[in-house]
Amino acid sequence: MKIKYFLLCFWITTIIQSPELFGSSFTKKNIPKALGLQDSIIVISGSLVESAWKSHLQKIRQKENFNTSGNIERYTIQVFGGNRKEAMRIYNELKSFEDITLHFDEPNFKVSVGIFSIKLSAEYALREWRKKYPESFVVKSPF
Repeated sequence: MKIKYFLLCFWITTIIQSPELFGSSFTKKNIPKALGLQDSIIVISGSLVESAWKSHLQKIRQKENFNTSGNIERYTIQVFGGNRKEAMRIYNELKSFEDITLHFDEPNFKVSVGIFSIKLSAEYALREWRKKYPESFVVKSPF
């Protein structure tokens, strides 16, 4: 608690000494008024705050599995990767499943099942798929 209080005091004195960092809306005149009030909120604007906010949003997007283009990353379970004949056989076996995909990624044909927004849920479903297809694994969905 003492450390937080010290950092708060240090931050306030830094602001008082150099208000030009935070733009013209935050000056020495209105700091004592804002600090004298209880339950008040100080809104600071300027380029420093804007860059901190953008950095914060970027970290949040990364945590939510967003990739750099802004699209949500999805995961799938690849049950087979190999020659066309075997891929078609497995694909026909699994046609009854809703989210099944067969695609060609040179030099192999790949059969994938399921679309998961969270890797953990894909890995949970993977346990069941490995009973019949022991070579299956979780990959980022190519589409």
